[in-house]
Formats: sequence, C-alpha cells, structure tokens
Amino acid sequence: MREGVLRDKYKNKDVLINFTKKQINNIEKYGYPDVKELYIPHLSLIRFGKDIPSVLEKKFRWDIQSSVVDKIGIFEMGDYGTCIRLVKEFELGNR
Repeated sequence: MREGVLRDKYKNKDVLINFTKKQINNIEKYGYPDVKELYIPHLSLIRFGKDIPSVLEKKFRWDIQSSVVDKIGIFEMGDYGTCIRLVKEFELGNR
C-alpha cells in the first residue's frame, strides 16, 4: 500500500540497527516497524484543550464487544501526539 515510500527517519541505515529483522522487514514493506503480529493493541486516553465542548458533542461509536485492559502506561508525548517515551507503567488487578 505504501508503494515503496520509505519515511525519511528509516532511510538512515544507522537507525535500523535498533530494530529486529522482522521490524526491518515491516519498515521496508509497510513503512512502520510494529505492524501485523508485532502490533500491540492500545487505547490512547488524551487531554483535550479548549475544544472539549465540541468534542463532547460528537457521538462516538464503540464496536468492540469485549476487551481486557491489564496495564496502563504514562508516556511522554511527541510531535503529533505520538508516545515517544514510557514514563511509568501500572499493572491492573489479577486475571
């Protein structure tokens, strides 16, 4: 789907030494290291600024019938809202 487009940050071969062979294959094929079986599903809880009233007016649909949350992580936020560094992780209850 990416048709050979590689993000600039992955063009530097020195950066690729930080990834596994599977991750490098995913980068070359899909543009990101952690896709398919390497993807860890997550739910991002975010902080809204001044636009909170307009956000709350929207109707959200949750199609997932069941899920299990076993831990919560607090991350340092980078550009575009990405999580760039794990600050603290909390395990939730017993399963």
